[in-house]
Amino acid sequence: MSEVHTGGTPEDVPSDLTRGDDPKYLRLLLVLLVSAALFDGYDGAILDIIGPGLLDTFALSEAGLAMVRFGIKLGAVLAFFVAQASDRVGRRRILVWSVLGFTVFTTLTAFSPNVWWFTLAQFFAEIFIGAEYAVSVTMISEEFPATTRGTALGKFSLTHAAGSILVPVLILAGIDQTPLEWRALYLVGVIPLLALTVLRRRMRETRMYTAREDGLLGDERPGIMDPWRHPWREHMAVLAVVTFLRSFPVFAATAWWIVYAQNEIGVPETISLLLIVGAYGLGIMGHYVAGRLIDSVGRKPVAITFMLLTWVFGTLLFQSRGVFWQALFVVLAVFFGLGVAPAMNAFYTELFPTRMRSTAASWARNAFEIPGLLLGPVLVGLLGDHSTGALGSLGDAETVLMVLLPVAAYFVWQYLPETRGIDLTELEQVRT
Repeated sequence: MSEVHTGGTPEDVPSDLTRGDDPKYLRLLLVLLVSAALFDGYDGAILDIIGPGLLDTFALSEAGLAMVRFGIKLGAVLAFFVAQASDRVGRRRILVWSVLGFTVFTTLTAFSPNVWWFTLAQFFAEIFIGAEYAVSVTMISEEFPATTRGTALGKFSLTHAAGSILVPVLILAGIDQTPLEWRALYLVGVIPLLALTVLRRRMRETRMYTAREDGLLGDERPGIMDPWRHPWREHMAVLAVVTFLRSFPVFAATAWWIVYAQNEIGVPETISLLLIVGAYGLGIMGHYVAGRLIDSVGRKPVAITFMLLTWVFGTLLFQSRGVFWQALFVVLAVFFGLGVAPAMNAFYTELFPTRMRSTAASWARNAFEIPGLLLGPVLVGLLGDHSTGALGSLGDAETVLMVLLPVAAYFVWQYLPETRGIDLTELEQVRT
């Protein structure tokens, strides 16, 4: 079993460089970060819901829409380079500019005259969304003390997921029936502009990054390949495998559940939208529960348990019929499937020193999670196509992919160390 690579803390550096002595600022910081996260989650959910509207507006075929989605999501891969730059120029600077970039390109999306404009605007929005998420996680990990770090990560993840609820709620309220149609949903995304002035004025750079800039945590220059060098490469490789294996079935389930429910087992459209609202409304509490648990019982047991239960309830979701069973299993699948995020975010940041922390998180999320987001739905679509698919059922295809989750849980159990309660400054003296 792997261990956390620590080297001790220099005598002239405090053992805890978080802002645990400043609870007022930590509350403000969390409010600022979760406010941005809310609209990240909201914007990311729009594309999954407005497919029929895009088909009509831009006269697209289903294949054309698939290519649009693919082009947009490629932006999340490039987010890696923006997010990892925070290890060189600072967390605060990258976060503020990411919020601004996200807001600008979301606004431009609402005024798209054609599909090329729409795709390009959303492509750049994805870059800034991905960078913002990764840097936010890094800031929480560096600013909150070990005793409350997991809870803060849980609240952040919960709010990010909660943003997705706003989309079906607004559609059920008739926002897409206005003259702006689906464009009105994107205009709501300009609200982060209101928070941007506060972000610029009141958010501080993290103490750990400042200490590094002052030379207190070593003078090694950060590099893009640092997480892949000894002694960190084992941690990075395992996180890459776990993230990739988890993302395949989870994102495929998110992309195809509505189609499965409506077309394969006959759930009415309105009821399926209501189920999404209810499932996310109840299910996203898994983020908060997981955040509390990883502080009390540990990162590893929570990650393993949540992944295994995602496998169980995800399989039951795509193998059951009837509104009652769909309602029950979609809540539980969301609770555990998305609720594991705080544990994974903790691993991404607590296993690496300050000079490479944001780079490591970016590698995991943007280089290994996003391919699962791109390829998982494609694989289920190909296998589950009722005319040409090898399995001929979306439910059966998704069930096959769910088998990857216990494999991911095994890698966590066997190869990742426990990081609960670790003092992040202890990582600074380990050299490649």
